[in-house]
Amino acid sequence: LSACAAACTIFTSQHSLPSFAAPPTAEAQATLKRGYQAAAVGLLPRADTLLTEALASWTQTGQPADEVAALYKVRATVRQQQGRLAEALVDLDKALALAGTASTPIAEVQRTYVLRARVNAALQRWREAESDLSAAILRLDDLDAIESTNPFLFSERSAARSRIGDFAGAAEDAQVASVEFRSIGDKLRSLLSSSDAALALYGTGDIGESVQKMRATFSSSGNRSPASNNPDDIGVLQELARREAELHLAYAAHLYGSANERAEAQKQWETGCIRLEAYVTDGLQRENDEMELR
Repeated sequence: LSACAAACTIFTSQHSLPSFAAPPTAEAQATLKRGYQAAAVGLLPRADTLLTEALASWTQTGQPADEVAALYKVRATVRQQQGRLAEALVDLDKALALAGTASTPIAEVQRTYVLRARVNAALQRWREAESDLSAAILRLDDLDAIESTNPFLFSERSAARSRIGDFAGAAEDAQVASVEFRSIGDKLRSLLSSSDAALALYGTGDIGESVQKMRATFSSSGNRSPASNNPDDIGVLQELARREAELHLAYAAHLYGSANERAEAQKQWETGCIRLEAYVTDGLQRENDEMELR
């Protein structure tokens, strides 16, 4: 767990503790270490129990707020992986509240906002997810050069904004994401974000710009969908297949309003339906394959 590894450094170094706070006992530190180890190897219930014990000790002995915040964040990550999203959200609320009272590094606060945004999105709390992503994006300029470029955040905020009906904001974010993905060499996600921009623009009523982007997407794909030999790209390729289907259907709706384009509209509609059916079939097959491997 990257979050565990990052937080672990806080507890393995010596601190200048306030005079009223005694260091955690050796037993408490051992409990915390076992909690990290359990999380690292996927023993999530065990990790949760140990981290909860460590949190109680850190809180009762008045340890620094940034350490307690880091512990809440790590336990939130464990609970998120367990599917205990509501409890993870409570931990992240506490982590951010504590971070506001401590000299917590901006990068750590920014990552906590990102984590809470993703938990909110998983709970379909889209306004809260959009707010957290905005807080995370606002802090990008304060990070180092590598971390300050993060198209994933713009892509995720675009999705959240679409969910709450802010199509203009969604289109803007998707276009930023497309450019940034292209700049780091991720052509598939760049194309996916460009498709998102086209659909969001359609939602704003800017049909001309939307259709232009749709046609550009169709031209870049040709008669074949994008492909990759990287197994890690399977999920992205599936999302691209769905997005292409949605673009064809939206384009068909646009063409249907023109008397001279009815035949092309029918063709686009059929293409969209075929690709959408293929997306569903492929998704079900992939789910079955994963079930057989368990």
